[in-house]
Amino acid sequence: MSNIRAKKLKSKNLKKCSVVVTAIGLTIFALYTLTLAVSFGWTFLSSLKAKFEYPTNIIGLPEKWLFNNYVKAFTELSAGGNNAFVMLANSLWLSLAGPTISIFTSAMASYVMAKYKFPGKSLIWGIMITIMIIPVYGATASTYKMYGLLGIYDSPLILITSVCGLGGNMMMIAAFESVSTTFMEASFLDGAGHAKTFFYVILPQMTGLLSALWIMAFITEWNNYMKPIMYLPSFPTFSSGLYIYQIQEGRKVNMPILFAGTLLCTIPALSLFVTFQDKFLNMSYGGGIKG
Repeated sequence: MSNIRAKKLKSKNLKKCSVVVTAIGLTIFALYTLTLAVSFGWTFLSSLKAKFEYPTNIIGLPEKWLFNNYVKAFTELSAGGNNAFVMLANSLWLSLAGPTISIFTSAMASYVMAKYKFPGKSLIWGIMITIMIIPVYGATASTYKMYGLLGIYDSPLILITSVCGLGGNMMMIAAFESVSTTFMEASFLDGAGHAKTFFYVILPQMTGLLSALWIMAFITEWNNYMKPIMYLPSFPTFSSGLYIYQIQEGRKVNMPILFAGTLLCTIPALSLFVTFQDKFLNMSYGGGIKG
């Protein structure tokens, strides 16, 4: 009887601890959500004010709700002579093409590393680990010099640097290793080659994982303002253009217009995240083995 009572008491204590931990966690997330909501709310209200109203009315509601500030953002925002439409176009081609090339080439390299044995495989593993250890900013100077020597500095040809079969996407290797070799064997027995097996048999099973990685890469590239500033000065993106606009205008900067542009810049990334949030929570791949 004493053991039963002890177990019941232990169970009650565990439930109480679970409730306390859950309450603490929910409180933290609620506070975090509140800070985000307040930040977005303040930015939105500030974007609707007049240029000369903002310095004297930073916290209060706008005297006049100037929704046309969002229209003016496309005409007044500029960076190095490029208007917002040009910056938007630069953001699109860089954020769409870069992640696509990166994820596709990483998938091919990961498939080979996961499913094939070949001389030098251990050496490649070592290179991959080394690349991940080196700090990004530690290689900035050498990267800048290399781009100049290759002739891709300040050129759309910089997209070739997205061909990264090694490095940060090495997590794909574990996913490809989990795919049963039965699929490959069946494909080879049907007369398919290595390329056809990869494109028609293996790759379709990885669409969930690859889609989630692509979305994350797109959001990262869309918000990346340092890369265009350092390596693509003639091709300012929306995110880098906002920074350049603020610097070049100095004290004359129209803060409500800047806030309107900032919110417009968040729409694509935020929309992708909200629409495909399930991909982040379930980065899985399909299967077809039964029995």
